[in-house]
Amino acid sequence: LDLSELAEFIEIAALERPGYEDRGPIRIPDSVRAAVIVRDGGRCRSCHSAVNLQIDHIIPRSKGGTSEESNLQTLCRRCNRRKWKKLVPRF
Repeated sequence: LDLSELAEFIEIAALERPGYEDRGPIRIPDSVRAAVIVRDGGRCRSCHSAVNLQIDHIIPRSKGGTSEESNLQTLCRRCNRRKWKKLVPRF
């Protein structure tokens, strides 16, 4: 990846975190976000899409997961929501 592509990924990652501040004081630094996206090849680890990318906690924070790079992955919005729906109990 060249620097312009990396900058675009950082911008996308920054835009794709709706309501993140509402979930607590921990914020993933942009440098970590960028490193995760670059590590994952700039694509969703589930469907390999390159659009609407988000940073996902593999083990959710609510279940004890950390915001360390080893617990983060790149997912597109669709795959991230699909994963979230599986984790949320239905009543």
